[in-house]
Amino acid sequence: MAIVNGMSVEEIHQNWSDEASCKTVARPRRFPCNITGVDISQSALDYTTSSGINDASICADMNTSAGVAQVLPAMKSADLLISTAALVYLTAETVDKVIREFASGEGTGYAIVNFLNPFNAEKTDEMKRILLKYLTFVGSRASRH
Repeated sequence: MAIVNGMSVEEIHQNWSDEASCKTVARPRRFPCNITGVDISQSALDYTTSSGINDASICADMNTSAGVAQVLPAMKSADLLISTAALVYLTAETVDKVIREFASGEGTGYAIVNFLNPFNAEKTDEMKRILLKYLTFVGSRASRH
């Protein structure tokens, strides 16, 4: 919502402040795009699709070969990958396959990755090494919400 809809943290908080306001995204998208949400939870995906956060969804356990197979086609065709603190929940093998597929897509792709898991620094470092194996690092920013 911050990237695609240009919403500040406070605006996102307001958008989720009650049952009525969280049913739709308060701001339109800043640029034309098709968003595919990926999660292990179908109910989470149902919400994000019905509220307009994403246009399509893939419900998959990405720590299984079947789940990875479901996700790879979307990764190859994506222009933008946004990972919101999710990589540390995946195996290194899964992350390697997914990021390699994203990096092998046509055109220039961009990845925005959030690491919000301070409890497993070694795994976070492992995920960062995989990202750097396939992607060109542009910048980093740390901030408090």
